[in-house]
Amino acid sequence: MRYLVCAFLLFYLYAACKAQRHFTDIDQWVRKYHPTTNNPDTIARELTAHAINDFQKTRAIYQFLVHHISYDHAVAQKGLKRINRSNHDILKRRRAICWGYAQLMTHMCQQVGIEAYTVSGYSSMHDGTYSTLQKPDHAWNVVSIEDEYYHLDATWASNVRERSDYFFLPEPQQFGEDHYPIMAMWQLLDCPTSINDFKAHNQHLSDSTSCTFAFRDSIVQFTTLPYIDRRLKEESLGFKDNPTPANRQSYAHALMDRAMVHKEEADSLFEIDAFEAAMASYEAALQQFAEANVATDLFPWQQEALGFTYFNYAQAQYRHLYNKGRRSYPKVRNALNEAQRILLDMESESWLVKNALRSIDMYLSQIP
Repeated sequence: MRYLVCAFLLFYLYAACKAQRHFTDIDQWVRKYHPTTNNPDTIARELTAHAINDFQKTRAIYQFLVHHISYDHAVAQKGLKRINRSNHDILKRRRAICWGYAQLMTHMCQQVGIEAYTVSGYSSMHDGTYSTLQKPDHAWNVVSIEDEYYHLDATWASNVRERSDYFFLPEPQQFGEDHYPIMAMWQLLDCPTSINDFKAHNQHLSDSTSCTFAFRDSIVQFTTLPYIDRRLKEESLGFKDNPTPANRQSYAHALMDRAMVHKEEADSLFEIDAFEAAMASYEAALQQFAEANVATDLFPWQQEALGFTYFNYAQAQYRHLYNKGRRSYPKVRNALNEAQRILLDMESESWLVKNALRSIDMYLSQIP
């Protein structure tokens, strides 16, 4: 009887495993499926209605992208990036480049309860050659199913549909032969490779006995950060790992975006008369603007934002010091002078800028 029970359990486990990875019915269903809407949420629910577990749900969405979305070679060759402004646009046009595939995969998976992420990085061609590797040139996905992380690449699979299984939940080391993510944790390896090893096709030479990298912990810590902090961390690590001019510029613009968030936080604090807290946020914004400006030139709208940050910082300082009984304001004058210099350099015809410059002149004429 004991042997019979053991045999039954083995059969049950085998059958469960087989059902988990048995995709024939799902694949057939997806190929016959023709959505009547361009709403990604509706399509995700319809695609996964017959799935019995998260493996099958993921497979259904993946196969839909592979067989129903075509790679937009014309856009890629022209170097355009934002023809599709939304997932709705991708589903309407039925065309996308890698970022569109990956973002749509992430969104649709999340809509049916599957943890999914868009990953940016570098790729090698099928003949073993590389692009210049000056900046990330590809995007794909990582999904979490039953407490394990897996890769998939619907973009490349859509170009070799007869071999689409190759890019669906492959072994991490196999996937890493032609995919190198900006952040090491997305390699899903306890012993991640370096970009130099990737360039030299030496991904398998790492000494795994000396590795202590806990990629799962890193993923959890990273994914709990606010979006703007995730982006800044990714660009910072990307530049550190591969310090090219293009990556330096991407990092600089991520710094500016984070500076803008600090400025908006400071403006909100200023509105409720929390002047000391507002000053701290303005100072954080100014520091990040300064770091970014060392690495790259500011766009006009960023230069304007920097000028207004100095102007608002000066006002917050003045109000704070005045409330403290101070009647000398050298730091306030310095901030006003910097705001004036930046906004004058713009030679802007904007009413907002001109009005700010008039206000700055007034403050400078009255502040001791």
